[in-house]
Amino acid sequence: MKKTGRIVRYLSLPPLVVRGKITKISPRIQKIINNMKNKRKFRKNDFKSNQLTPWGAIRNGGFENSTLDPWYGSGFLVKNSRNALFGTNYCELNGRFAPEIAQNTLPLDVSRNYRLSFYVRRITPVTTGSLFMTYSAADNFTNELPLSTFRFQRGMRIWRQVILTIPVPLLGAQEPVIFIGLRDSTAFASIAIDNVIFRPIIPIAPPIR
Repeated sequence: MKKTGRIVRYLSLPPLVVRGKITKISPRIQKIINNMKNKRKFRKNDFKSNQLTPWGAIRNGGFENSTLDPWYGSGFLVKNSRNALFGTNYCELNGRFAPEIAQNTLPLDVSRNYRLSFYVRRITPVTTGSLFMTYSAADNFTNELPLSTFRFQRGMRIWRQVILTIPVPLLGAQEPVIFIGLRDSTAFASIAIDNVIFRPIIPIAPPIR
């Protein structure tokens, strides 16, 4: 429970670990992803493959900057809100005006798996449509979840973490794109996204004999 002037109740459910699959996605989403790949926000030599931000191989994963940059798309930045899970800001996606966000990753260490994780909260009770996440490089590695996966209860701020592992064979392309959005949702469907992290998985060292 968190008190900020008045009591606001929070509930964080257990993480939802999902599996991706190589898929074809709609021409509209593919066009957005292609645009992301064509907009270079850094030169190759600006970052080393092992250099990470607090959110791993992406930037502004907590949406705490004054703008969404370097995220692209139509997501809406909500500032100075006590409804954020971490910090004071979060990103809102809705089915009509702001259905998606995307970002070019920093250069990756292609010898290690990566893990995409973020927190989701349903803002409206609408369950039409789904949340989908895509890692787009040589192939589109995607998972899609019905909005009903995420619990909604009036008077509660219910967050649930989603975790997707990106295997090594899919990491070879230059400047991959992370994409999070709503699909086939109505104008009244709305969700919050917070604390997006894309980080290499540290391998477990073998036991010393």
